[in-house]
Amino acid sequence: MRGLNGSGPRGRIKAADIERAMAQRKAAPVVSAEAARAAEPARAAMFSVGVDIDVTALLALAEQINNDLPDLHANLAHFVALAATKASATSLSAPLVMGLAANTESTVGEASLLAGADCRTLGGVVAKAKIAAATSAAAQHGTLWIERAQDGVSFLSADPPSGWPAALAIGALREAFRPDPEGRAVRAALVTVVLTARASALDPQQGQHLLRGLRQLLEAPLLLLA
Repeated sequence: MRGLNGSGPRGRIKAADIERAMAQRKAAPVVSAEAARAAEPARAAMFSVGVDIDVTALLALAEQINNDLPDLHANLAHFVALAATKASATSLSAPLVMGLAANTESTVGEASLLAGADCRTLGGVVAKAKIAAATSAAAQHGTLWIERAQDGVSFLSADPPSGWPAALAIGALREAFRPDPEGRAVRAALVTVVLTARASALDPQQGQHLLRGLRQLLEAPLLLLA
């Protein structure tokens, strides 16, 4: 038997040694599968996951849309909210209610409440976003809190406000070089989007699925607006 120390001369294993080892194994407690899972380290109360998104094509389309519709004033946050509405259909089980923070320069500002059912088009998102209230009034129970980082801050991970299970932070735009389909380095506009959520309310797998859907839509703006 492996790992057995003999008590005989020069460490020879005797019958008594084997009997003693077998008795010890029988006396060892049997750990059930449930107990083993309970003994595993618990997941953290919060988790964060982020993706880099190439918004080069999106910004070009947004400029064209705003030139053709000068009263629209659509910005990146509006497109993110629209993408979240569409991506959440296959990622979240609860109806989507978004809080869109309007002020990035201070902790006291305004926010808009956007119900996913009312934000199926870009125009719908922009119209809802114009209806802003004090942050304290808007901070009611919702699904996804969206805020933008200050200029020059490309990565922001912030806990959601009280009563909100998840927060989506949009980093500032930055330039980078990425390979094109032929492998040549081309200039691109990137933004980092970070999802921070309460693990008790949103499964990490769901969070990752939501971000992947968000990136797919924002990198294919025609698909986003379809």
